[in-house]
Amino acid sequence: TVESAMVHTEERDAGGSDDGGDASDDDAAEIYEDVPIERMAFEPATGLYTFACPCGDVFEIYLDELHDGERIAHCPSCTLKVRVLVDAARLPPLPTASPQRREPVTSSAAVAAAS
Repeated sequence: TVESAMVHTEERDAGGSDDGGDASDDDAAEIYEDVPIERMAFEPATGLYTFACPCGDVFEIYLDELHDGERIAHCPSCTLKVRVLVDAARLPPLPTASPQRREPVTSSAAVAAAS
């Protein structure tokens, strides 16, 4: 179950000393799973890597985030996170134009222009 997997992950990650640590130590206890990037689906048009979440949605992380050093993919529907295991030198290059991310239109001018 999700709960037992999270407990297992927390127990595995809690092996360090309790010396106050930094934020990355706190994040490690919240990681659901370590996922090699080869197991993730990649959509070149958007630059988005995805991986199935137990809640039914998908964990998401963008290629530009990976190039910036981010390694935690979040599920937009629940609190679970996965750590992406990747060699930065083997990442695909960033496109010359930024990929279009799925973000809601918030500008009233843009909404009017789209009508």
